[in-house]
Amino acid sequence: MNTTNARTTMTISYQTQGGYVYGTVCTVRREGKKVVKDYGASLGRLIDKDRLVFYTRERGLYVYDPVNDAYLPPPDDVEPPKRKSRLKVPARVVSLTFGDVYLVDQFARSLQFYDVLSNAYADRIDSVKALMSFYILTPLSNRYAGDWLEHSFGRFLFPDARLSSSTTSKVLKYVGEPSRQRQFFADYFAWFKNTFQDSDLGNILIDSTGLPNSIHFSLTAVSNHNGDINNEVRLIYVVQQSTGMPIFCRAIPGNIIDVNTLKRTLLELKANGIDTNYAITDAGYLSEENVHAFYSSGVSFLVRLQPNRKLYKQLIAEHLPSIKTEGKLVKQRERLIRVKKVACCLNEKTTPKGRIVEKGYPAYAYVCVDEQRVALEQLDLIKKVAEGKVDVDNYEKTLAEKGVFVLVSKRSIDPGKVIELYYTRQEIEQVFDLGKNYSGMLPLSIQTEETFRGHMVLTFMATILIKALMKKLSGTHYPIEPTLSNLAAHSCSVYDDYVITSEPNKLARQAYQAAGIEYPVQVFIK
Repeated sequence: MNTTNARTTMTISYQTQGGYVYGTVCTVRREGKKVVKDYGASLGRLIDKDRLVFYTRERGLYVYDPVNDAYLPPPDDVEPPKRKSRLKVPARVVSLTFGDVYLVDQFARSLQFYDVLSNAYADRIDSVKALMSFYILTPLSNRYAGDWLEHSFGRFLFPDARLSSSTTSKVLKYVGEPSRQRQFFADYFAWFKNTFQDSDLGNILIDSTGLPNSIHFSLTAVSNHNGDINNEVRLIYVVQQSTGMPIFCRAIPGNIIDVNTLKRTLLELKANGIDTNYAITDAGYLSEENVHAFYSSGVSFLVRLQPNRKLYKQLIAEHLPSIKTEGKLVKQRERLIRVKKVACCLNEKTTPKGRIVEKGYPAYAYVCVDEQRVALEQLDLIKKVAEGKVDVDNYEKTLAEKGVFVLVSKRSIDPGKVIELYYTRQEIEQVFDLGKNYSGMLPLSIQTEETFRGHMVLTFMATILIKALMKKLSGTHYPIEPTLSNLAAHSCSVYDDYVITSEPNKLARQAYQAAGIEYPVQVFIK
């Protein structure tokens, strides 16, 4: 259970909480006569101590190897923690969960979203609809989809659904077939254009997120993304700028960095009929090759400049001293940001003496200082000076570097609007959050690349509906989580050819009202 060298030992620290045992990576080192413990990553809930099997929502079941600090697939005979068993009810009258699946179904129908699925997945349409609802309404592994359907009104909404533990993998492979994916995206783009007629599909946000897992297939690889090392698949999402709706996704191996994915993503969009006009990306996508791709394809862009780039250092050195007198003060929600707009060149190459040897592309830079960040950092810096951790002579220089960032754009943008435009990137962060917390993106409990691709498409579908429902609820005081949770308590009793719903409590009634869905007292079933 541990590895030892002359001075350090890697082991696992165990803690008991709520009747369960949890593990944490712990490194013990000796400094002279003193023993120092450093606690690292949380391993989650302990399932099998002898075999070091753990469970987390993000990874699912896995084996932790402290010798190599590695995350390995679990033994076949170990199952994840199960839900508490349900009470059995008389055979003639069965009680089922009703409100949550009914709302999702009615909302999907109101958007005509099922029409998007009808061409690509006609052969197993009920199974796809049911599994999509399962992804939205539960955090459980796919192996429990059949049990969920059996105890849900979804069994009548999707009567031809087959979601047993043996058939769910077949459904995922079916959903993930390349030809069916293409048909789905083609129909989705047509639906999007019809639903959001004032929104340009060519104005996009691009970013990626990691999906940690212990599955052995070609997409899983060791990733070092922003200093966070994981064994993962990377998922690239494209989000429409003005609506915040996801419009495309693709998966890549975890060890491929963002900068190498942009050109292929733009080509994939073009192959699916989307000509990108304007792209907003994070700093990880900026490279000489990608700048060339933007200009050669006529795509405008807005991207943050990495601090380690030569151009960043030049812009800061030249324009930061005058930003308080020449910059524009911009309010962005609760923040105040100073912005100075200047002309610049991207991909320009010069000699050490400054002589231009290769002309670059004309662009605009926006040197920015976040005043709130500066204020917070200043207080921390003063404390460090007082404690002797920072030399007083370096105080001014260190403070001048705080809260500074630089944006670059192909087109000219008003300094008063560029910050708001760039911060639309938060829309894609929200989409990732919805995918991971409400759409079944994690944990990955599939075993093959074929089933993963189906899982990816299903989580994409679920995220679309969740995001659309969130937009529907935006004018109310009802976030997604309590809305679905309150409706899960609204049940129904099943008789021979109809169901009778229970009286919804106040919270459930309010949730129905917020979503614009009328709930029935009686529903006839086949």
